[in-house]
Amino acid sequence: MEAQLDKIRQLIGTQNEANIELALQLAKGLEFPMELKDEFIPKYLLKCLEVEAIPWLNSLKKLAFGRDDQLKTLPDTIGRLAYLETLECSKTNFTELPSTINGLKNLKVLDFNRAALMSLPPEIGQLNHLQQIRLINTPIQAIPKEIGQLQNLQSLIIKAYQMYLEITMLPPEIGQLASLEELDLSGTLLQSLPSEIGQLKQLKILNLGRTKIKTLPPEIGQLNSLESLLLGGSALEVLPTTIGTLTNLRELYLNFTQIKTLPSEIGQLTRLEHLSLYNAHAQTLAPQLGQLSQLKSLYLLNNPLDELPPEIAQLTQLEKLNVAGTNLKYLPPEIGQLKKLESLSLKNTAIAELPPTIADLTRLKELDISNTAIRKLPKKIGHLIKLEDSGVYHSIVKENS
Repeated sequence: MEAQLDKIRQLIGTQNEANIELALQLAKGLEFPMELKDEFIPKYLLKCLEVEAIPWLNSLKKLAFGRDDQLKTLPDTIGRLAYLETLECSKTNFTELPSTINGLKNLKVLDFNRAALMSLPPEIGQLNHLQQIRLINTPIQAIPKEIGQLQNLQSLIIKAYQMYLEITMLPPEIGQLASLEELDLSGTLLQSLPSEIGQLKQLKILNLGRTKIKTLPPEIGQLNSLESLLLGGSALEVLPTTIGTLTNLRELYLNFTQIKTLPSEIGQLTRLEHLSLYNAHAQTLAPQLGQLSQLKSLYLLNNPLDELPPEIAQLTQLEKLNVAGTNLKYLPPEIGQLKKLESLSLKNTAIAELPPTIADLTRLKELDISNTAIRKLPKKIGHLIKLEDSGVYHSIVKENS
Protein backbone atom coordinates (compact mmCIF):
# COMPACT_ATOMS: atom_id res chain seq x y z
CA MET A 1 0.00 0.00 0.00
CA GLU A 2 2.74 2.49 0.94
CA ALA A 3 4.61 1.77 -2.27
CA GLN A 4 1.48 2.51 -4.27
CA LEU A 5 0.90 5.75 -2.37
CA ASP A 6 4.49 6.82 -3.00
CA LYS A 7 4.12 6.12 -6.72
CA ILE A 8 0.98 8.24 -6.85
CA ARG A 9 2.74 11.09 -5.04
CA GLN A 10 5.63 10.90 -7.49
CA LEU A 11 3.23 11.16 -10.41
CA ILE A 12 1.56 14.20 -8.86
CA GLY A 13 4.94 15.80 -8.27
CA THR A 14 5.65 15.89 -12.00
CA GLN A 15 2.67 18.24 -12.47
CA ASN A 16 2.22 16.62 -15.87
CA GLU A 17 -1.45 16.42 -16.85
CA ALA A 18 -1.20 12.87 -18.15
CA ASN A 19 0.55 11.78 -14.97
CA ILE A 20 -2.12 13.47 -12.85
CA GLU A 21 -4.80 11.52 -14.74
CA LEU A 22 -2.87 8.31 -14.15
CA ALA A 23 -2.40 9.15 -10.46
CA LEU A 24 -6.15 9.64 -10.10
CA GLN A 25 -6.91 6.32 -11.73
CA LEU A 26 -4.47 4.59 -9.39
CA ALA A 27 -6.06 6.34 -6.43
CA LYS A 28 -9.48 5.23 -7.67
CA GLY A 29 -8.24 1.64 -7.68
CA LEU A 30 -7.36 2.10 -4.01
CA GLU A 31 -10.86 3.57 -3.37
CA PHE A 32 -9.45 7.06 -2.88
CA PRO A 33 -7.51 6.63 0.39
CA MET A 34 -7.79 9.67 2.69
CA GLU A 35 -4.00 9.85 2.94
CA LEU A 36 -4.00 11.33 -0.57
CA LYS A 37 -6.85 13.80 -0.18
CA ASP A 38 -4.66 16.86 0.43
CA GLU A 39 -2.53 15.96 -2.60
CA PHE A 40 -5.52 16.37 -4.94
CA ILE A 41 -7.88 18.81 -3.23
CA PRO A 42 -8.28 21.69 -3.80
CA LYS A 43 -5.63 21.86 -6.58
CA TYR A 44 -7.23 19.16 -8.75
CA LEU A 45 -10.78 19.58 -7.51
CA LEU A 46 -12.41 19.51 -10.96
CA LYS A 47 -10.66 16.30 -11.92
CA CYS A 48 -11.76 14.77 -8.63
CA LEU A 49 -15.34 15.66 -9.47
CA GLU A 50 -14.98 14.07 -12.88
CA VAL A 51 -13.79 10.73 -11.47
CA GLU A 52 -16.28 10.92 -8.60
CA ALA A 53 -13.72 10.85 -5.81
CA ILE A 54 -16.59 10.87 -3.32
CA PRO A 55 -14.61 9.76 -0.21
CA TRP A 56 -12.47 12.89 -0.57
CA LEU A 57 -15.27 15.19 -1.68
CA ASN A 58 -17.62 14.17 1.11
CA SER A 59 -15.38 15.85 3.64
CA LEU A 60 -15.73 19.21 1.85
CA LYS A 61 -17.82 21.85 3.59
CA LYS A 62 -16.90 24.74 1.29
CA LEU A 63 -16.41 24.71 -2.46
CA ALA A 64 -15.25 27.78 -4.38
CA PHE A 65 -14.84 28.24 -8.12
CA GLY A 66 -13.39 31.28 -9.86
CA ARG A 67 -12.43 32.61 -13.26
CA ASP A 68 -9.18 30.63 -13.26
CA ASP A 69 -11.09 27.34 -13.14
CA GLN A 70 -12.37 27.94 -16.71
CA LEU A 71 -15.46 25.99 -15.76
CA LYS A 72 -18.15 25.84 -18.47
CA THR A 73 -20.65 23.88 -16.43
CA LEU A 74 -20.97 22.32 -13.02
CA PRO A 75 -20.74 18.51 -13.30
CA ASP A 76 -23.77 16.49 -12.27
CA THR A 77 -21.60 14.87 -9.61
CA ILE A 78 -21.84 18.12 -7.62
CA GLY A 79 -25.00 16.63 -6.15
CA ARG A 80 -22.97 13.89 -4.50
CA LEU A 81 -21.39 16.34 -2.05
CA ALA A 82 -23.84 15.59 0.72
CA TYR A 83 -21.94 17.53 3.41
CA LEU A 84 -21.23 20.69 1.43
CA GLU A 85 -22.36 23.83 3.30
CA THR A 86 -21.07 26.67 1.09
CA LEU A 87 -20.91 26.90 -2.71
CA GLU A 88 -19.19 30.02 -4.07
CA CYS A 89 -18.77 30.87 -7.74
CA SER A 90 -17.05 34.12 -8.71
CA LYS A 91 -16.68 35.21 -12.33
CA THR A 92 -17.53 31.75 -13.62
CA ASN A 93 -18.93 31.10 -17.10
CA PHE A 94 -21.65 28.50 -16.60
CA THR A 95 -25.17 29.81 -17.12
CA GLU A 96 -27.18 27.24 -15.20
CA LEU A 97 -27.04 24.80 -12.32
CA PRO A 98 -27.59 21.06 -12.79
CA SER A 99 -30.80 19.59 -11.39
CA THR A 100 -28.64 17.33 -9.23
CA ILE A 101 -27.99 20.32 -7.01
CA ASN A 102 -30.90 19.01 -4.96
CA GLY A 103 -28.43 16.47 -3.56
CA LEU A 104 -26.70 19.21 -1.55
CA LYS A 105 -28.87 18.50 1.45
CA ASN A 106 -26.66 20.41 3.90
CA LEU A 107 -26.01 23.48 1.74
CA LYS A 108 -26.42 26.69 3.73
CA VAL A 109 -24.86 29.34 1.47
CA LEU A 110 -25.19 29.74 -2.33
CA ASP A 111 -23.02 32.64 -3.47
CA PHE A 112 -22.51 33.82 -7.07
CA ASN A 113 -20.61 37.05 -7.75
CA ARG A 114 -20.18 38.43 -11.27
CA ALA A 115 -20.93 35.00 -12.68
CA ALA A 116 -22.79 34.13 -15.90
CA LEU A 117 -25.63 32.28 -14.16
CA MET A 118 -28.96 33.11 -15.83
CA SER A 119 -31.42 30.88 -13.99
CA LEU A 120 -32.04 28.81 -10.89
CA PRO A 121 -33.45 25.30 -11.33
CA PRO A 122 -36.75 24.42 -9.63
CA GLU A 123 -34.78 21.86 -7.61
CA ILE A 124 -33.44 24.80 -5.62
CA GLY A 125 -36.57 24.45 -3.50
CA GLN A 126 -35.36 21.10 -2.16
CA LEU A 127 -32.35 22.59 -0.35
CA ASN A 128 -34.04 22.58 3.03
CA HIS A 129 -31.02 23.85 4.98
CA LEU A 130 -30.28 26.79 2.69
CA GLN A 131 -29.96 30.03 4.70
CA GLN A 132 -28.40 32.50 2.26
CA ILE A 133 -28.69 33.09 -1.48
CA ARG A 134 -26.40 35.81 -2.83
CA LEU A 135 -26.49 36.52 -6.57
CA ILE A 136 -24.61 39.77 -7.19
CA ASN A 137 -24.04 41.19 -10.69
CA THR A 138 -25.22 37.85 -12.06
CA PRO A 139 -27.73 38.03 -14.98
CA ILE A 140 -30.54 36.08 -13.34
CA GLN A 141 -33.75 36.63 -15.34
CA ALA A 142 -36.39 35.16 -13.03
CA ILE A 143 -36.94 33.82 -9.53
CA PRO A 144 -38.53 30.33 -9.55
CA LYS A 145 -41.68 29.86 -7.51
CA GLU A 146 -40.02 26.89 -5.78
CA ILE A 147 -37.95 29.35 -3.79
CA GLY A 148 -40.93 29.61 -1.47
CA GLN A 149 -40.14 26.11 -0.18
CA LEU A 150 -36.93 27.31 1.53
CA GLN A 151 -38.29 27.54 5.06
CA ASN A 152 -34.84 28.20 6.57
CA LEU A 153 -33.80 30.93 4.14
CA GLN A 154 -32.77 34.05 6.07
CA SER A 155 -31.17 36.19 3.36
CA LEU A 156 -32.12 36.53 -0.32
CA ILE A 157 -29.89 38.94 -2.21
CA ILE A 158 -30.31 39.28 -5.97
CA LYS A 159 -28.82 42.63 -6.85
CA ALA A 160 -26.65 44.51 -9.31
CA TYR A 161 -24.33 47.50 -9.27
CA GLN A 162 -24.05 49.80 -12.31
CA MET A 163 -26.38 47.55 -14.34
CA TYR A 164 -29.93 46.19 -14.18
CA LEU A 165 -31.07 42.60 -13.83
CA GLU A 166 -34.00 41.45 -15.98
CA ILE A 167 -36.15 40.41 -13.01
CA THR A 168 -39.51 42.19 -13.32
CA MET A 169 -41.63 40.33 -10.75
CA LEU A 170 -41.53 38.32 -7.55
CA PRO A 171 -43.48 35.07 -7.35
CA PRO A 172 -46.30 35.16 -4.76
CA GLU A 173 -44.60 32.17 -3.11
CA ILE A 174 -42.06 34.64 -1.72
CA GLY A 175 -44.50 35.12 1.14
CA GLN A 176 -43.86 31.55 2.31
CA LEU A 177 -40.29 32.34 3.40
CA ALA A 178 -41.11 32.31 7.09
CA SER A 179 -37.49 32.79 8.25
CA LEU A 180 -36.49 35.52 5.79
CA GLU A 181 -34.79 38.50 7.47
CA GLU A 182 -33.19 40.25 4.49
CA LEU A 183 -34.55 40.77 0.97
CA ASP A 184 -32.36 42.78 -1.41
CA LEU A 185 -33.52 43.22 -5.01
CA SER A 186 -31.74 46.50 -5.74
CA GLY A 187 -30.69 47.06 -9.33
CA THR A 188 -33.44 44.89 -10.83
CA LEU A 189 -36.27 45.85 -13.19
CA LEU A 190 -38.82 44.88 -10.56
CA GLN A 191 -42.07 46.78 -11.15
CA SER A 192 -44.24 45.70 -8.24
CA LEU A 193 -44.41 43.61 -5.09
CA PRO A 194 -47.00 40.86 -4.57
CA SER A 195 -49.41 41.38 -1.69
CA GLU A 196 -47.91 38.24 -0.12
CA ILE A 197 -44.89 40.34 0.83
CA GLY A 198 -46.81 41.19 3.99
CA GLN A 199 -46.44 37.60 5.22
CA LEU A 200 -42.69 38.01 5.83
CA LYS A 201 -43.06 38.53 9.57
CA GLN A 202 -39.31 38.14 10.29
CA LEU A 203 -38.12 40.55 7.59
CA LYS A 204 -35.78 43.23 8.94
CA ILE A 205 -34.15 44.63 5.79
CA LEU A 206 -35.95 45.37 2.51
CA ASN A 207 -33.83 46.92 -0.24
CA LEU A 208 -35.68 47.97 -3.39
CA GLY A 209 -33.24 50.67 -4.46
CA ARG A 210 -32.80 51.27 -8.21
CA THR A 211 -35.94 49.33 -9.14
CA LYS A 212 -38.90 50.37 -11.31
CA ILE A 213 -41.37 50.20 -8.43
CA LYS A 214 -43.72 53.21 -8.37
CA THR A 215 -45.98 52.15 -5.50
CA LEU A 216 -45.84 49.78 -2.55
CA PRO A 217 -48.74 47.48 -1.69
CA PRO A 218 -50.60 48.39 1.51
CA GLU A 219 -49.54 44.99 2.90
CA ILE A 220 -46.08 46.48 3.36
CA GLY A 221 -47.44 47.75 6.66
CA GLN A 222 -47.69 44.17 7.94
CA LEU A 223 -43.88 43.82 8.12
CA ASN A 224 -43.81 44.29 11.88
CA SER A 225 -40.11 43.40 12.24
CA LEU A 226 -38.86 45.69 9.47
CA GLU A 227 -35.97 47.95 10.55
CA SER A 228 -34.55 49.18 7.21
CA LEU A 229 -36.57 50.19 4.14
CA LEU A 230 -34.26 51.23 1.31
CA LEU A 231 -35.89 52.72 -1.78
CA GLY A 232 -33.19 55.09 -3.00
CA GLY A 233 -33.03 55.48 -6.77
CA SER A 234 -36.33 53.68 -7.35
CA ALA A 235 -39.28 55.03 -9.35
CA LEU A 236 -41.37 55.35 -6.18
CA GLU A 237 -43.97 58.14 -6.39
CA VAL A 238 -45.88 57.74 -3.14
CA LEU A 239 -45.73 55.96 0.21
CA PRO A 240 -48.83 54.05 1.36
CA THR A 241 -50.50 55.30 4.53
CA THR A 242 -49.83 51.88 6.07
CA ILE A 243 -46.19 52.93 6.35
CA GLY A 244 -47.16 54.22 9.79
CA THR A 245 -47.59 50.70 11.16
CA LEU A 246 -43.89 49.90 10.70
CA THR A 247 -43.19 50.82 14.30
CA ASN A 248 -39.78 49.08 14.38
CA LEU A 249 -38.45 50.98 11.37
CA ARG A 250 -35.12 52.68 12.01
CA GLU A 251 -33.96 53.62 8.50
CA LEU A 252 -36.01 55.01 5.62
CA TYR A 253 -34.17 55.93 2.41
CA LEU A 254 -36.17 57.77 -0.26
CA ASN A 255 -33.34 59.59 -2.01
CA PHE A 256 -33.52 59.98 -5.81
CA THR A 257 -37.21 58.98 -5.89
CA GLN A 258 -40.28 60.77 -7.29
CA ILE A 259 -41.72 61.38 -3.82
CA LYS A 260 -43.42 64.79 -3.56
CA THR A 261 -44.79 64.53 -0.05
CA LEU A 262 -44.76 62.26 2.97
CA PRO A 263 -48.02 60.94 4.43
CA SER A 264 -49.01 62.24 7.85
CA GLU A 265 -48.68 58.65 9.12
CA ILE A 266 -44.92 59.11 8.90
CA GLY A 267 -45.17 60.56 12.41
CA GLN A 268 -46.05 57.12 13.81
CA LEU A 269 -42.51 55.84 13.12
CA THR A 270 -41.35 56.72 16.61
CA ARG A 271 -38.23 54.53 16.40
CA LEU A 272 -37.01 56.00 13.12
CA GLU A 273 -33.41 57.24 13.40
CA HIS A 274 -32.45 58.04 9.79
CA LEU A 275 -34.62 59.64 7.12
CA SER A 276 -33.02 60.33 3.75
CA LEU A 277 -35.03 62.26 1.17
CA TYR A 278 -32.30 63.99 -0.81
CA ASN A 279 -32.66 64.57 -4.55
CA ALA A 280 -36.37 63.76 -4.43
CA HIS A 281 -39.29 66.07 -5.27
CA ALA A 282 -40.62 67.00 -1.82
CA GLN A 283 -42.29 70.42 -1.75
CA THR A 284 -43.69 70.29 1.78
CA LEU A 285 -43.13 68.36 4.98
CA ALA A 286 -45.96 67.06 7.09
CA PRO A 287 -45.99 68.63 10.58
CA GLN A 288 -46.23 65.07 11.94
CA LEU A 289 -42.54 64.82 11.09
CA GLY A 290 -41.98 66.40 14.47
CA GLN A 291 -43.27 63.24 16.15
CA LEU A 292 -40.15 61.29 15.11
CA SER A 293 -38.76 61.49 18.62
CA GLN A 294 -35.72 59.26 17.92
CA LEU A 295 -34.65 60.80 14.60
CA LYS A 296 -30.89 61.43 14.43
CA SER A 297 -30.33 62.39 10.80
CA LEU A 298 -32.57 64.18 8.30
CA TYR A 299 -31.33 64.68 4.73
CA LEU A 300 -33.51 66.97 2.61
CA LEU A 301 -30.96 68.41 0.21
CA ASN A 302 -31.89 69.24 -3.38
CA ASN A 303 -35.66 69.17 -2.87
CA PRO A 304 -37.98 72.03 -3.97
CA LEU A 305 -38.77 72.60 -0.31
CA ASP A 306 -39.98 76.10 0.62
CA GLU A 307 -40.04 75.88 4.40
CA LEU A 308 -39.42 73.75 7.45
CA PRO A 309 -42.40 73.23 9.74
CA PRO A 310 -41.97 74.69 13.24
CA GLU A 311 -42.64 71.17 14.56
CA ILE A 312 -39.06 70.39 13.62
CA ALA A 313 -38.22 71.71 17.08
CA GLN A 314 -39.62 68.48 18.52
CA LEU A 315 -36.79 66.43 16.98
CA THR A 316 -34.82 66.53 20.21
CA GLN A 317 -32.46 63.69 19.20
CA LEU A 318 -31.54 65.16 15.81
CA GLU A 319 -27.78 65.31 15.18
CA LYS A 320 -27.56 65.98 11.43
CA LEU A 321 -29.76 68.26 9.32
CA ASN A 322 -29.02 68.90 5.65
CA VAL A 323 -31.25 71.25 3.65
CA ALA A 324 -28.64 72.23 1.04
CA GLY A 325 -29.97 73.05 -2.41
CA THR A 326 -33.58 73.55 -1.26
CA ASN A 327 -35.80 76.61 -1.82
CA LEU A 328 -35.59 77.67 1.82
CA LYS A 329 -35.32 81.41 2.39
CA TYR A 330 -35.21 81.32 6.17
CA LEU A 331 -34.80 79.01 9.14
CA PRO A 332 -37.57 78.89 11.74
CA PRO A 333 -36.42 80.23 15.11
CA GLU A 334 -37.44 76.88 16.60
CA ILE A 335 -34.21 75.51 15.09
CA GLY A 336 -32.51 76.56 18.31
CA GLN A 337 -34.36 73.85 20.24
CA LEU A 338 -32.39 71.09 18.50
CA LYS A 339 -29.99 70.79 21.40
CA LYS A 340 -28.18 67.71 20.06
CA LEU A 341 -27.60 69.06 16.55
CA GLU A 342 -23.98 68.63 15.49
CA SER A 343 -24.09 69.24 11.73
CA LEU A 344 -26.17 71.78 9.79
CA SER A 345 -25.83 72.39 6.04
CA LEU A 346 -27.59 75.33 4.40
CA LYS A 347 -25.37 75.32 1.33
CA ASN A 348 -26.80 76.59 -1.98
CA THR A 349 -29.97 78.07 -0.47
CA ALA A 350 -31.46 81.58 -0.58
CA ILE A 351 -31.24 81.97 3.20
CA ALA A 352 -30.01 85.47 3.95
CA GLU A 353 -30.01 85.49 7.73
CA LEU A 354 -29.50 83.07 10.59
CA PRO A 355 -31.93 83.32 13.50
CA PRO A 356 -30.35 84.40 16.81
CA THR A 357 -31.44 81.07 18.28
CA ILE A 358 -28.71 79.41 16.22
CA ALA A 359 -26.44 80.31 19.13
CA ASP A 360 -28.39 77.85 21.31
CA LEU A 361 -27.00 74.90 19.34
CA THR A 362 -24.18 74.31 21.78
CA ARG A 363 -23.19 70.94 20.27
CA LEU A 364 -22.88 72.26 16.72
CA LYS A 365 -19.60 71.21 15.09
CA GLU A 366 -20.27 71.78 11.39
CA LEU A 367 -22.08 74.72 9.82
CA ASP A 368 -22.03 75.10 6.05
CA ILE A 369 -23.49 78.34 4.68
CA SER A 370 -21.45 78.47 1.49
CA ASN A 371 -23.25 79.88 -1.57
CA THR A 372 -25.99 81.49 0.53
CA ALA A 373 -27.02 85.14 0.88
CA ILE A 374 -25.82 85.28 4.50
CA ARG A 375 -23.48 88.21 5.01
CA LYS A 376 -23.79 88.73 8.75
CA LEU A 377 -23.72 86.32 11.65
CA PRO A 378 -25.58 86.54 14.97
CA LYS A 379 -23.36 88.05 17.65
CA LYS A 380 -23.62 85.12 20.00
CA ILE A 381 -22.50 82.54 17.43
CA GLY A 382 -19.06 82.92 18.94
CA HIS A 383 -20.37 81.03 21.98
CA LEU A 384 -20.45 77.84 19.94
CA ILE A 385 -17.16 76.53 21.28
CA LYS A 386 -17.34 73.14 19.53
CA LEU A 387 -17.89 74.86 16.20
CA GLU A 388 -14.77 76.94 16.73
CA ASP A 389 -12.71 74.01 17.94
CA SER A 390 -13.73 71.81 15.05
CA GLY A 391 -12.07 74.03 12.48
CA VAL A 392 -14.97 73.27 10.13
CA TYR A 393 -15.84 76.71 8.78
CA HIS A 394 -17.25 77.56 5.38
CA SER A 395 -17.79 80.78 3.49
CA ILE A 396 -18.74 83.72 5.68
CA VAL A 397 -18.33 81.68 8.88
CA LYS A 398 -14.61 81.53 8.24
CA GLU A 399 -14.47 85.20 7.29
CA ASN A 400 -16.19 86.27 10.52
CA SER A 401 -14.41 83.92 12.93
